[in-house]
Amino acid sequence: MLISRKYQIPDFQREFTWGKSDFQTLAEDILQSEKKSTTPFLGTFMFIGVQGDDVVKITDGQQRLTSIFIFLACLRDKLYEIKKDNYADAIQERFLCQRDNENSLQATLETNATYKYVDHIIVNKNPYYTDDDFDKNNDEIQKFKVAQKVFGKSLERHSNQSDKEYFNWLSSIRDTITSAFAINLFSAEKKEAYLAFESLNSKGQP
Repeated sequence: MLISRKYQIPDFQREFTWGKSDFQTLAEDILQSEKKSTTPFLGTFMFIGVQGDDVVKITDGQQRLTSIFIFLACLRDKLYEIKKDNYADAIQERFLCQRDNENSLQATLETNATYKYVDHIIVNKNPYYTDDDFDKNNDEIQKFKVAQKVFGKSLERHSNQSDKEYFNWLSSIRDTITSAFAINLFSAEKKEAYLAFESLNSKGQP
């Protein structure tokens, strides 16, 4: 699912609506898959573009994809906390970010409007943004912060173990989520993808 490409969220996407229970469900699915040594299924995603494109626009599944990126960012931060910088850097540069022509880190998930707060999370406290740059009363930003809290707490489940055991568990979580599979649908035509997006969302699918 998570390959080296840039994901863009188009302007016509609806606002972020996931809440605490959605984040808890996603986290539990990942943790249970790790516990049972199974591969998690992330659902169906629809993109404007073709399979081999370096940049695709996501037209269905953006809330799940955004949440998955936030989960990975929280996992990266836990690895930094326990001084496993090389492993955290690997998540950062393999999945969360790409280097631009000036060698600066840019989020793999390209967002707009209040989704810029996701850039702030993904690029590990992006130096171009501070908390003061965002409206603390914005509903979407508050939801992103809830996601950080839920995922961060879920990743502390085995923090009372020895440093080695906790690191091994976090590494196993990393392997579980980065090997997850999904159904990816691509459409080269924006109009066709938009119509499919409208059809799916009128049925209440995230």
